[in-house]
Amino acid sequence: MSIQNEQQAASQVIADLYENTLFQRYWRAIGKFIGRGKQASLWVNAAIVMAANLLLGVTVSALLGETQFTTWRAILVNFMWVVYGVLLIPLFIGMNTRMVEFLRLRFVKSLQNEHDIDKLLRWATQWFGNHIAQWFVSLGFGIAIALLTFYSIYPSARFSVGQTLIYFICFFHVAVAVYGLLSLLAFASMLDKLSLVLYSDDPASSPILLQLSRQLRDYILVLACATAGLLLLDGVVGSLNIMVILITLVFSWIPILALFVLGNQAFSQQIIRVKHERLEKLQSEIMQRSDVKEMDKDTIDQLTSLMDFHDRVRAIRNSLHNSESFRNLVGSLALPLLAAILSAIDV
Repeated sequence: MSIQNEQQAASQVIADLYENTLFQRYWRAIGKFIGRGKQASLWVNAAIVMAANLLLGVTVSALLGETQFTTWRAILVNFMWVVYGVLLIPLFIGMNTRMVEFLRLRFVKSLQNEHDIDKLLRWATQWFGNHIAQWFVSLGFGIAIALLTFYSIYPSARFSVGQTLIYFICFFHVAVAVYGLLSLLAFASMLDKLSLVLYSDDPASSPILLQLSRQLRDYILVLACATAGLLLLDGVVGSLNIMVILITLVFSWIPILALFVLGNQAFSQQIIRVKHERLEKLQSEIMQRSDVKEMDKDTIDQLTSLMDFHDRVRAIRNSLHNSESFRNLVGSLALPLLAAILSAIDV
């Protein structure tokens, strides 16, 4: 089978695996149920699921006599959370879909040997085909963050089943972003082991690296903005405290920074690999041309030109980003976090 056929087959396999993930099947089932056999919009599905979430949580609190969480203020605060969930769910699913589409339609074409294509397929099978892992990540994340959120916001209140249920259903559904982030961290750690086809004379300018870097940047930006918005809403309703900030730091900022670092480290490894391969070829050609007793003017000119070109290739940057871009990212993440900390300690 030719490499083009291998790439097309891999692209189709990745598409099939992604379409059959737990998250995609879940929302398709919800959409068909709401649309009475026809597929309803994801925005409509999210709105109805979150509205049912609010109604269920308030009803449970009312039946159990949890009066603190059945007041109009508490209902309005929870309404704000579920509305934010309605916005985040389609956004997170959309950014995961865009990333997968890029990998299967563009990235796979940069892999020119069967071994690297198999590595990409093993990664896709491990993360898209493992429904048990998808279920447990969603369930575990939903339960853990729901409990942590409740006790961090209401440390002295009696445990509320209805309120925690609202938190759980919200976080259970936005766990699609957590799973996508974990899969991208695994992809970034594998990326330096693949042999991408890059420009030999200037690998840092290769379109596939620039496009992948742009995709990761957009992915990180969406996650960072969503997290910053969550902190902002916490501050608006007066539920911002150090515990909430620590939860945000552990489950959002640190993984985002890890993805940025791993991704750019992998880009650097790819650039350095191609750069060294090119330098070795140039060095070998220089040695062959200089291994003569007498050289005419044309040979000397060619040798000088090769040596100049060798120096230019060696001076090419080894990374897509410099330390300034890393400082900018850290600063953009630190500013809302610092503002949240200052708000939490009443400064």
